[in-house]
Amino acid sequence: MTITRQSQPSNDKPARVDVFEAQGINPYPHSYERSCALIDVHQDYGYADGDGEETTLRLMGRVVGIRAVGRNVYVRLEDRDSSLQFFLSVNHMSHYEIVQFTQLVERGDWVGFLVDRLYRTTDMDLTALVQQWTMLAPVVESLMPDTTAAVAAHADSAVRLAGDRQARRRFIMYSKTLRMLRRTLEDDYGYLEVKTPPSIPAVQTGRVGQTFWNRSTGSRQNGFCPNRDAQAYLADRLIGGLDAVYDIVTVPSNAMGETNTMEDRSPSDADHILQCALAPADINDMMSLVERLVTDVADVVRDVAVATPATDRGAPFESMALQLGLHWRRRSLIALVQVETGYDFTTVESVQQAVEIAGAVSVYARDCDTVGAVAVRIAEQLVYPQLREPTFLVDYPYTEFPQAKPDRHLLALAEMARLFVNGADFGMVYTVENDPRHPGLGRVTPVSARTPGLLPASEMSYGLPPAGMLCIHIDHLLALLGG
Repeated sequence: MTITRQSQPSNDKPARVDVFEAQGINPYPHSYERSCALIDVHQDYGYADGDGEETTLRLMGRVVGIRAVGRNVYVRLEDRDSSLQFFLSVNHMSHYEIVQFTQLVERGDWVGFLVDRLYRTTDMDLTALVQQWTMLAPVVESLMPDTTAAVAAHADSAVRLAGDRQARRRFIMYSKTLRMLRRTLEDDYGYLEVKTPPSIPAVQTGRVGQTFWNRSTGSRQNGFCPNRDAQAYLADRLIGGLDAVYDIVTVPSNAMGETNTMEDRSPSDADHILQCALAPADINDMMSLVERLVTDVADVVRDVAVATPATDRGAPFESMALQLGLHWRRRSLIALVQVETGYDFTTVESVQQAVEIAGAVSVYARDCDTVGAVAVRIAEQLVYPQLREPTFLVDYPYTEFPQAKPDRHLLALAEMARLFVNGADFGMVYTVENDPRHPGLGRVTPVSARTPGLLPASEMSYGLPPAGMLCIHIDHLLALLGG
């Protein structure tokens, strides 16, 4: 018995619907009265052995796997909380019904199964013996021709999510983590969420969390720095008397440049950047806050991993050797560069000398215009990859990050630190330049005082209290912890 589809391509939505209707099947029934969720089956019939347990259940879920064994078919369904294997056997169903199922149903479709037996397979997988199947909804494969491009892109993303268990697991992880971050910041630490107005130019163009650029050459460097307009808005709130504020900014992944196009990093095709401002505070307060927040994120990831069936997981959280907790390592960029080159870059007198030092260790730096830029270039290539455990890299040259206050002990350095885990840059913390007389690129003119459409001025109009700022790339962090 063979059931054929119409000649239209399989990704044509009307063609799939026509095939179902030609077989006398309503692909979109009004309702389906299920007996229980799949997780309840595991809890109530976990004792079932190879001999099985007679029962009658109506179960439903999304098809995430179809495997034919001779004339029989194994199917795995997944709902919100769990998954379960089902067996369509020619000894229990008609050959026509099984062929009809295999010809019409695809991964991602929603189906219902009437089962009358639960048993353990030889590999101890709890399995439901199917008596009858019901189509509940075929996955939407494409939209009608007159659909707008924006809606079509959104639907395509939804279809990819439907067919990818790992993507759905990550999506749940993101949602729970963002909720946890907000709850922790607001309930435990007293932060108030303030949303950066979309009218601010840099937010409007998606430059939040932009890649870290070399100021002289415009070349792309590892890591990213906080969007200066979003940072300015948070600082404005501090001036207004809100002493602990934050914003979780969501921007399209491709808005952050080529270095942030890692496939499947974010199931929602967006990047989430956490920015916090606190007064009174300095770099040390912000490093402590990051340690506590990341530890909380790790707990959420661990909970999601434990709740996910072993067959559905990616790299398990437990397999990672990262030592999380408080009191992460603090390492000096200048000191580590000295280890690699033999030179203390705080005493190097000219750019030419710095470039020659870099060349001696096979680092190209002729496009750098400051000694500090050369030191950072050397660190990018020789130091960053070595930072495996969670590490704050401090002692950045002040010329490369003038938004921060100069180090209180050595003016050539900035009170700024980048967080590295597993050799990758996950964000930064710093003491905010709060002196309105400062000629550098510290806190910028308040949002309310700017001319619409213009970039910020280079000097601020009002003084800040002593303040700290952090910028953490949540997506990078979850990609690491969640495998």
